[in-house]
Amino acid sequence: MELEHEKYQETVVYQRKLLENYLQKTAKCLKFDGTAQMDEYSESFGTAISYVPDKIRNEMIAIDKDINDREIEKAYSRFILLLPELTTKIQTL
Repeated sequence: MELEHEKYQETVVYQRKLLENYLQKTAKCLKFDGTAQMDEYSESFGTAISYVPDKIRNEMIAIDKDINDREIEKAYSRFILLLPELTTKIQTL
């Protein structure tokens, strides 16, 4: 039983770090819009998208499309609207 609880805690910490990393890398990408930031963002997006519910996933995909299309202002607006949902998701882990 204790081992199961420990494994669950490790999973929660892992998911939290992935989502926090996504938030950080996305914000950095939107602010600095460089190749290095884009690479870091892409890695975090590719991993984090697997750990969120459909509604959040759909918004993340829309933000990703905007970033790839270089529609940074649009991506930023979507990102700001997504922040409360992602923050809630992180806090409920």
